[in-house]
Amino acid sequence: MKVFIEIGTEVWKDVTYPGVKNNLYQISDHGRIKNKNWDHILSQQLGSAGYYRLALQTGEEIIKERQFSIHRLVCYEFVKNDDLNKIEVNHKNGIKRNNYYKNLEWSTHGDNIRHAVKMGLHWQYKGEAHFASIYTEKLVKFICKLLVCNESVDKILKLIRLNFTEYDKKSDILLKNFIGKIKRKERWSHITNKYKY
Repeated sequence: MKVFIEIGTEVWKDVTYPGVKNNLYQISDHGRIKNKNWDHILSQQLGSAGYYRLALQTGEEIIKERQFSIHRLVCYEFVKNDDLNKIEVNHKNGIKRNNYYKNLEWSTHGDNIRHAVKMGLHWQYKGEAHFASIYTEKLVKFICKLLVCNESVDKILKLIRLNFTEYDKKSDILLKNFIGKIKRKERWSHITNKYKY
């Protein structure tokens, strides 16, 4: 889906973004970029994360060109940032391809994530669906039930080795650490919060 914005009066500014070669590019408040020497609008590519990107010259000897995100360039030039904690750019309407300056705002990482969740653009993977998960829901529930019975971490570890053959002595340190996190409800909270221990 392409996002088209009717362009009436377009405001242009020199690009002063850190890392971009000085006095070579201009950017509009609608997110279009042109090379000042040719007065030519540069084409943009849609990156894998859904944001428009563009290779611009850096003016450096070693790295002559670098990819830049259009929304960051527009926000840097057209949207005032008076809070140093706000280092991310948020698309107010949730459409990543709409880089009109009035659709952009400076944001903290947390605010950006909360906005994405509120807009239905971000969801959190939990439990076994999380990319870093190495344990199962069955194991977590097993640990929780033993914690309810006030079993010690060492006793729980022994019972895991008896009941879950996929975990051997080599994984004892990891498992002990994991049990502690389950006990403190720091991991798998969507399950651990259902247990009182």
